[in-house]
Amino acid sequence: MPRTADQILADLKALERENDRLEQRIALAKQSLKAAEARQEESGQMILPFLQRAESQLRAAG
Repeated sequence: MPRTADQILADLKALERENDRLEQRIALAKQSLKAAEARQEESGQMILPFLQRAESQLRAAG
């Protein structure tokens, strides 16, 4: 039995809603990635002075 225009339109609207949900999930994932990258960079910047001090201490002891 062929589908009616109303059935096709309802399917299209459902697909549009699903597309919107997926686009929101992608946007949230991108935000999470940016935040993780920022934390990683910040963490690296905090560790660098510690490593530099440790290297200096090893040289002084060595």
